[in-house]
Amino acid sequence: MKKKSSIIVVAILANIALTSCNNSQPKEAEPAKPTAVDSVCQRSAMLVEDVALAMKTYSMSASQDDYLKVLELSKGLKFDFMSDSLSPEDRHQCAKQKFMVDSMRIVADRFLQDEIGTIRLVQIQKEDCLIEEATTYPIYLQKGVKLYINLEMQGNKTTKFYNADSKKLLKTYQTKNVIHDSIAIENTAIYLLEITPNGAQYLNLLVQQSVNTPEQLLEKHTVRVKTVDATANDFRAKKFNTIALRNVFEEPRKFTLRSQLKAAFSGNHRSVVAVPVPSGANDIAYCLRIATSEQDRSSDGKFFKDMESSYRQIKFLGLPVYESTSSKKSILRELLNRNRPDREEDAYCNLYVFTNGDMARRFQNKEDITKLKYNIDLSSIGTQSCNGRIPCKGMKTVYLGFENERAVATVYLWLEVIATVPVTQYSKEQFLLE
Repeated sequence: MKKKSSIIVVAILANIALTSCNNSQPKEAEPAKPTAVDSVCQRSAMLVEDVALAMKTYSMSASQDDYLKVLELSKGLKFDFMSDSLSPEDRHQCAKQKFMVDSMRIVADRFLQDEIGTIRLVQIQKEDCLIEEATTYPIYLQKGVKLYINLEMQGNKTTKFYNADSKKLLKTYQTKNVIHDSIAIENTAIYLLEITPNGAQYLNLLVQQSVNTPEQLLEKHTVRVKTVDATANDFRAKKFNTIALRNVFEEPRKFTLRSQLKAAFSGNHRSVVAVPVPSGANDIAYCLRIATSEQDRSSDGKFFKDMESSYRQIKFLGLPVYESTSSKKSILRELLNRNRPDREEDAYCNLYVFTNGDMARRFQNKEDITKLKYNIDLSSIGTQSCNGRIPCKGMKTVYLGFENERAVATVYLWLEVIATVPVTQYSKEQFLLE
């Protein structure tokens, strides 16, 4: 009855508004030019009519957007005037219009209050969404509202509802394929709906909340999720396997490879660097800069620092720790791709990787390379400045042999090496209200 009576009053007020505006026009063959008061009253009457129409539209659609339109339009229902500066006729016209606007505002406010309880604000909506692992949906909710959860999945799953601020588990739904439930919210906070499927499953999810005041419809809150480091005992901490970086050389190893011609008189066109493998390391990564000038660059010595910085940026991307034949991406490969040294077109040498100290010694003593055993897959002939990865699990030392085959050109080398050790770390989601 409340709703019906409100619509009747709205219709009556709208008709009166239109009538008052029509009656304000002189009944002459040629209508007089509207005065300023006429124009103001006409605009006000149009707003009253728009509010009445918006309420009728919502009554038929029950749409949240139509409700918001009533709310937005009703905020403009104000009409004030200075009676001292008006003629008696204009004062009478303005008084009638003010009564019309004030009456409509009362009706609109009552309408908005009566209808607010029927609105459900959509917080999450997913249709035919495939999930394969635990998925979390954060929601900001105010005290006193009610949350409605409607969930359908194909198979077994575990659904949990948390208060993220107090770090408390409020409810658990175990292995139910269909959930239809409502939860009274007792505290203003960020809440989490966590769904853990038993294998890949399709999800239909609709999460709505009740609305206690019209203002709650206008408030837009976004929850931003950030992954940060954690300890094993932190709230909802997740364990993952990753790598720790160890700097093998505190300073870049800098050396000179003389040309074949110059080496015949003095110096050497070959050099070997013994790389000690830290305990537990599975890989070493190197950065090799080759130049035709002996001059240092500002980037020299920053390989470890730059790799650490890149690691902090990508550590939570879920990349596998190590490369394999079936995976084209790994943390280490991504790090190396981000930290390539600058190249000089005319600066190059041969790089040989030895795992046997005797072979490395024979290489240093200028024995023919064809008589030596080295890792052909990791070695490179005529390489320019580069970086790379060398698997070293179970080894104590890796030997890098460098050779300048050029007849007259001397080259200068800067070598930096780090080792990667597999470690277990923990992360957690941090929820920030924006």
